[in-house]
Amino acid sequence: DQIIQRREWSAQALNGHLTDVVRTHLLQLMTSARGPLDQIVLDMAHSVGAAAFVRQNEALISREDMRPILPLLNIPTLVVCGDRDVYCPVELHRDFAGRLADSEMRIVGSCGHLSSLEQPHAVTELLLEWMQRRAGW
Repeated sequence: DQIIQRREWSAQALNGHLTDVVRTHLLQLMTSARGPLDQIVLDMAHSVGAAAFVRQNEALISREDMRPILPLLNIPTLVVCGDRDVYCPVELHRDFAGRLADSEMRIVGSCGHLSSLEQPHAVTELLLEWMQRRAGW
């Protein structure tokens, strides 16, 4: 169960094991370029600290499912997903995009959950292309 798992991670982080939690669990969200990005993700975790990590976990645990209100949003939306995202898989992103009135979905290849870190150039190109089309450039 994700709630139990997240609470265990929070307890470990508060007990001085944030690095272990990140190495053992969170780095698995990525699939590409693991070597160089591991340290970036570890540095990010340490820069916010264990207390912020716990607050983020609690926010994820307690948040409501907002999918039912997505059809009410009528704003241009680009939904971007890594093809190997195990945390929020492609099928879930397709569901999000399908619920939005004005959306497009793009899938980034060889990529997990942290697409802007794993494939920054591909994500930037997708965003630029989408914004240019939307602006009529």
